[in-house]
Amino acid sequence: MNYIKIKLYLLLIMIRRVLTLVLLTLFVAKACFGKLDNQNLKVSDAKLNEISKNIRCLVCQNQSIVNSNSEFAIDIKKMIREKLADGKNKHEIFKFLKSKYGDYVLFDPPFQSNTFMLWILPFLFLFLGTLFLAKKYIKFRKK
Repeated sequence: MNYIKIKLYLLLIMIRRVLTLVLLTLFVAKACFGKLDNQNLKVSDAKLNEISKNIRCLVCQNQSIVNSNSEFAIDIKKMIREKLADGKNKHEIFKFLKSKYGDYVLFDPPFQSNTFMLWILPFLFLFLGTLFLAKKYIKFRKK
């Protein structure tokens, strides 16, 4: 009977040591690899926010996906994070989103033949408005 108690006691000590070793190994692994993941996430978060500011949420129109909590915005952020992890740069991600969703998804649309008026009209209206006001001012000064 005494012999069985001693064997049981030794078995419990061995199990406790193995569990302690496993927990210690997990703790050290988490400490080492957790910091590496957090550093990558911080870099990715900065890049993610920089890219996300220029992408329009198609659900909450005229709002960037940084400020949106829609499922679309969350999915696009995940996709951007995956693309960044794959080594893609900002322009490649914009090109992919543009091919998938069109120019509307970008807050800063490219200068193309179909967006020519979008870029030129504000300057044209500013020029014509200034010209109109100058003409009115000259007529007013002559009277």
